[in-house]
Amino acid sequence: MFWSCFAIIFGMDEKAGTMDASERQKILNVFSNGEKMLLYYEAIGMKRLRDFAEADADEIAMRIDIHLGGKHINRLGIQAIQNVIDAAKREVEEQD
Repeated sequence: MFWSCFAIIFGMDEKAGTMDASERQKILNVFSNGEKMLLYYEAIGMKRLRDFAEADADEIAMRIDIHLGGKHINRLGIQAIQNVIDAAKREVEEQD
């Protein structure tokens, strides 16, 4: 319920453009990433773990901040994003 209200307040439609269940679970399994971060990622168009493989944590943080209209991602958030990037790189390496 809380995350649904949060999504509405910040203009993030949970139904439009959400990750499928398996992709959500992959990211939730990454250290320091929860439902709130998933909403942020979805809001900026990051829908699959693989989308993070070539990404930059600072750039993703900036995109989230711009989408939300101010500074929301701190250094711990940037580390959480980097954890997802590292997991995405490992997934890509395993599949190649």
